[in-house]
Amino acid sequence: MSGSLAKIRAKTRGDVEGALSGMKARRATLRADLREIEAEIALAEEWLGDLHKTTPGLPPPLQEAMALVLRENGNEGMKPQRIADIINERQLYRKRDGGPVGANQIQARVSNYGHMFRRENGLIRLREK
Repeated sequence: MSGSLAKIRAKTRGDVEGALSGMKARRATLRADLREIEAEIALAEEWLGDLHKTTPGLPPPLQEAMALVLRENGNEGMKPQRIADIINERQLYRKRDGGPVGANQIQARVSNYGHMFRRENGLIRLREK
């Protein structure tokens, strides 16, 4: 490592360590909040007698992860591979074997959940209610 790079690293190390510590603390808080929300969802679904219950601590079904990604992107329509990439990047869903989601799975869910999704010019959107 060059001398000037080592000096820069030494000067900024404390700032980066502090930022990292803050991010880890925030992540822990978000995880705790998520566990609380999942428990509340499970209670509401139980009360309503919903047959499609989510299980606290487990990721939502793929179609719910897809809907989340589409909503967060304004439901502007997205290519299947882009939806899969975002789901994998954010670890919103994992296949049973632990592998990443592929565009083919996104396409299959669109076909199987026609009441939730629609295809238009190669893009996937949520059906408007």
